[in-house]
Amino acid sequence: MAVIQRIRERHGKLVAIIIGIALVAFILGMFITEGGVMGMGSKKNVIGKIDGSKVKYTTFQQKAVELEKGMQIRYMAMGADPSKMSDQIRQQAYNKTWEYYLHENLMYDQYEEIGIAFSDADFDEMAMISPDTMLLSIGYFYDNGQYNGNKAKDLRDNFSSKSIDEQLLWNDLEFDMKRKRLSQKYNQILFNGLFVNKLELGFYKEQLAPSVDIRYIKKNFDEIPDNKVSVNEKEIKAYYKENREKYYRDETRDIKYVSFYLIPSAEDTLAAKRKLFINDSTLVFEKFANSSEVHDFVGTKQSLSFMLNNFRKDQLPAAISEEAAFSGSTGALVDPYVEDGFYKVARLKKRISSPDSVQTNIIQVNLSGMIAEDVIANVKNISDSMYTAIRGGADFNETYNRFSARYGQQYGMNVFDSTWLVENPNMQEFDELFRSSVGQVSLIEIDTNIGANNIHYIQISQIIDKTKAVEKSQYEILYSEISPSAITIKVIGQQAKGLHDEYLKTRKFEESAAKFNQIAIPVTGIHPMTQMLIQNMPSTRDIIQWAFDDETEKGAISYPKLYGDQYIVPIVSDMDEQGYLAMEDVKDQIKKLLIRQKKARLITKEFGSALAGASTLEEVAGKMELEIRRQSNIRFNTDQVSGSRDYSLIAAAVNEPEGKLSKPVFDKSGVYVFTVDFRDPEANVFTDDDIRNALRMDYLQWIQDGYSLRKELLRLAEVEDFRFRLY
Repeated sequence: MAVIQRIRERHGKLVAIIIGIALVAFILGMFITEGGVMGMGSKKNVIGKIDGSKVKYTTFQQKAVELEKGMQIRYMAMGADPSKMSDQIRQQAYNKTWEYYLHENLMYDQYEEIGIAFSDADFDEMAMISPDTMLLSIGYFYDNGQYNGNKAKDLRDNFSSKSIDEQLLWNDLEFDMKRKRLSQKYNQILFNGLFVNKLELGFYKEQLAPSVDIRYIKKNFDEIPDNKVSVNEKEIKAYYKENREKYYRDETRDIKYVSFYLIPSAEDTLAAKRKLFINDSTLVFEKFANSSEVHDFVGTKQSLSFMLNNFRKDQLPAAISEEAAFSGSTGALVDPYVEDGFYKVARLKKRISSPDSVQTNIIQVNLSGMIAEDVIANVKNISDSMYTAIRGGADFNETYNRFSARYGQQYGMNVFDSTWLVENPNMQEFDELFRSSVGQVSLIEIDTNIGANNIHYIQISQIIDKTKAVEKSQYEILYSEISPSAITIKVIGQQAKGLHDEYLKTRKFEESAAKFNQIAIPVTGIHPMTQMLIQNMPSTRDIIQWAFDDETEKGAISYPKLYGDQYIVPIVSDMDEQGYLAMEDVKDQIKKLLIRQKKARLITKEFGSALAGASTLEEVAGKMELEIRRQSNIRFNTDQVSGSRDYSLIAAAVNEPEGKLSKPVFDKSGVYVFTVDFRDPEANVFTDDDIRNALRMDYLQWIQDGYSLRKELLRLAEVEDFRFRLY
């Protein structure tokens, strides 16, 4: 690979060995999960560049469509309905396509060079001997509820004779199987190549062994005024030249935005109230006498909702009096009232005595998204078998473990021990649980919608305990959301446009926002593949795409757009391009650092004078007029001393002989002089093997996750990712 050659040229043989070995495993982990290092290109038909190779938009899109079809078939083979998760599958397909090109350009040549391949033995292990979870989750490979690895082998060996759908399924699975196994092999080679020699072991044993107690004095940098030292332009330039690598940055954008929330008007509130009436004077409850009639009527009105609610005396809404709830006549109405953004009207249905909650053991078997009738029938048969066994006296958890070992991977079984369920009169399926006695077993099927998501599962419950039954009043509640009308939305949209137009005149975003009684919210350090501008609002992804568009400049403002319950007006407040920061951009930062270094030299000189002729820390402290402080049980891995993360002091302390005055130690916040009062050589509780294993894992973690190495690998691989243009 060309990238390996660049490493050799720039960093020499030793670093080339370390980075070269780590490159594939590292890129596999970082690029796929984090999206890689982002850059901007000038040509819209290029979706990315990997090790010098361009990834064209058209070929990327073709591959993504192919993988998306395979994933749809795969979800269907798992018993799910892909039409209900089309956006999710498309996003996964785009990510997997990028992963495909990373493997093609960065990994497979390296695998071949060191002799790694996906063999028949690997397939046999993953499909036949110890089936991988990705295959166990596919109903296609099952016969009579049992996984059959021969079906996977048949699909692979007779690929050309299979249907298009079967071929798409296998292409998707085979890619994932190969990637997973090759990565495992490579990482194992990497791990096996990491060893700890005797010198390293001895060094770390020495660092870990002592636990020391010290007394120290410290003079902070802020005790010397900045005007006591000076830093010139030549010094700043010299430091920048020598440390330029510290000032490499990724491409980012800063955005400021204003949200105009869709707050309902007074007229919107009255409109919600009117929906509770059949006509100007007759409430819905006055026309329909029972719950089923009200429920049927509400089913024809999208603007109305109906629920039951059980209230204890201490739970009554402010609009319902205790006397009406517990002494009044059933059927009595409560006048319309506003609560939690809804206009409501309530009618007393009955008074009951029931527990607030029951404690149960629960087994749930998933049916959500399943469309294949044979799969659904099999799930119900398995659930019925578990229910019958437990009802017949079998142990609850043992029954779950037995069935889960056989069917859990395929059907998504879960167990919940000793779970408290809270009463909900709207979930009539659970009524049986609250009427059941302790020890009773029940089986119920839950099929409901929560928002846009269908929740469908079978639940087996065994009652363990229940709270004491208390008196409650059950109310039928009809409610209508107080929501902004089209007129209100238009008015608020015009206000957002007003801010947009005002900014174009003044170019002062905060001041323009203030004129509309709004506050500009900053979001900094945004990367091209950041998924959303505002938390929990995925739709705001398009604002980020706009911010990174070639034609969007610093200070640009986007036209207001409605996102959920708010109009958002964003501007690009700052732009950082990928590359090295100019010296002018970091000049002040470097100056502060050099000032600190010069202060350290001044303080060190003061300490040097005080140390001359002194034999105790008390003498030095007296001359310097500093307070002596203590810190006990310092080890090499101690995190901080007296609230300060001064690691130079910690390292010096564990290596300093007992009873000796130290030399001045310069650290982040000041300069120290200390003496070790006590050293405990028996403090080390680690064996040689403990240290070796810990160091091997640390080295592996450093190679894969080390921040400095990560930036260097991403830069040397010259990966540019323009996927934000596509999604």
